[in-house]
Amino acid sequence: TSEGNNDRPEWTPDGKRVLYYALNHHDQKRGGIWWQPSDGSGTAEVLQTHATSSVNEAVVGPDGHILAYRLNGGGAVEDLWYRRLDGDTTSKRIAATNFFEYAPRISPDGRWVAYTSDRSGLTEVYVQAFPALGALYPVTAGGGTTPLWSRDGRHIYYIANEQVNMATVSTSPGFTVISRQQLF
Repeated sequence: TSEGNNDRPEWTPDGKRVLYYALNHHDQKRGGIWWQPSDGSGTAEVLQTHATSSVNEAVVGPDGHILAYRLNGGGAVEDLWYRRLDGDTTSKRIAATNFFEYAPRISPDGRWVAYTSDRSGLTEVYVQAFPALGALYPVTAGGGTTPLWSRDGRHIYYIANEQVNMATVSTSPGFTVISRQQLF
């Protein structure tokens, strides 16, 4: 990137683009998500903005067709939304509550979404079915943030107590945490 204040880079699944949070990009008043070709060709393009809130972070789902993102400000506490990148691009809710939700990550099979929330009074990682939202399953116990799925969908990595941890999970037929362990 070469203009504005940019943060939170994320690769698209095919590696052809990098998306990122941009503030003061092309005189925008609120932060938004931009993307550009990862090989340096072409120019940056706006991917997601909001009329009253800042779009602070985003990821493209493993199929390359879903954008999950976080809104902040303008009435949004810190809420999670998603939309398709093609076809019907109407935004839909993942988690829009009075609690803070952030760091959305869609599972490799596209059936689950993990994210961080403070709904229990502690910051914890949760999983719920996606895109048909359903029950909320706690992944962490005693605190955790910043989930990241393993490529095979059998583990969720997260940060707790300044350590990298791993939850071994089962996603079929439903979601279950099998074990948790501190890695380093």
